[in-house]
Amino acid sequence: MADAQLNKEIVENRASARIEHASALQIKDVRSGNLHRAKMLNFSNEGLYFESDSLLNAGMRIYLGIKDSPYAAAPDVLEYRRGEIQWRRRLKDSFYQFGYGVKIRVGDPDRAKGRAAAKEPRQNP
Repeated sequence: MADAQLNKEIVENRASARIEHASALQIKDVRSGNLHRAKMLNFSNEGLYFESDSLLNAGMRIYLGIKDSPYAAAPDVLEYRRGEIQWRRRLKDSFYQFGYGVKIRVGDPDRAKGRAAAKEPRQNP
């Protein structure tokens, strides 16, 4: 079974292996502030997969509230991450209508660009 799991990871061609872990997920659209309920089924440091009845678009930036994450500092604590939806698929054999792939965002490159472009207000920093 370990060989089958290893082969699956290689076939998926991911930089880091996904860990199967089901937990409740809260999704917040960064732009509108709308909240959505979902169920996460697997994740890694770089991304995750979730299913939901909400219609979300690729490229949408989101905040993720992960309940019962194995990476959380303590039990019953929501772990928060920022992400961007990479793709959406309609599901046929699931309780939910849509499946989503999310890339976890580390830092905020748009915000960093804005700070770098802003002129230093002091003459002598």
